[in-house]
Amino acid sequence: MKCGFNAFAMSILKIEELHILQYQLKTKRQKKRLVKEAKDKYLLKIHRSISSLYAEKRALGWVELEEPYQKGWKRSFKLRDDVKRSKKSGFYQHILDKINTTVYSDRKDFKVKKKRRSQYGYVVKVQKLFEPCEYQLKGLKLNDRELQQFCKVTSYNKLTKRWKTNYVFLEPWRFELRVEPNMITKHRAYDPLLESSIDELTNYMWKNDFNKRLRKLLDGCYGHWSAKMFEKEKYKNPMKGNSLNAFLGKEHWVLN
Repeated sequence: MKCGFNAFAMSILKIEELHILQYQLKTKRQKKRLVKEAKDKYLLKIHRSISSLYAEKRALGWVELEEPYQKGWKRSFKLRDDVKRSKKSGFYQHILDKINTTVYSDRKDFKVKKKRRSQYGYVVKVQKLFEPCEYQLKGLKLNDRELQQFCKVTSYNKLTKRWKTNYVFLEPWRFELRVEPNMITKHRAYDPLLESSIDELTNYMWKNDFNKRLRKLLDGCYGHWSAKMFEKEKYKNPMKGNSLNAFLGKEHWVLN
């Protein structure tokens, strides 16, 4: 009787060991999943290392040059002399500081080469004031009085094939373009060891084509961010995100 009990106990122990061994062993799919997760964690670790290296590079600061030198020309908007002498000069200067643009060129006349009727010629490069969209307008932090100086304009962009909305300044004649020498007075501090570390990691990511997978891990998609934010016209559904009552313009529905 005792021997039979021992044999039964040993069989129970073997069954328990088999169950434990079954949970310890990984299936083929689980092994592939673990390898993929380890690779993703490694890519995220490299991304954090690159980000920290770029942060160190930005923290190096600037170094003042002993002898400043001129590098081309720069063109930007300035207040007209009559507007500068008026009582609202401070008001318009505050607006100009937020919508001013600067263009750099090697030529003082700011002419660029342009092809017209199979012939090349030089034309003056067009420069406009900054025309913010709705999202960029919030970042400018304009007050109600300053917002009254802007007009909402909707236009169609042939390049992106989308309608866009911008806010245009109503009185651009108050500003005029002026050309000034582009003087270089400082340069960024350079650390060769830091630059070599950044180049080594970025080259490793590009040569092994890991950036696509990293973009998927960070942004959730392989494509460009615009493909996720903007939907094509032919795929747009007017009922998406709206209730049936809002779509039909009725507040209440009564079912009998």
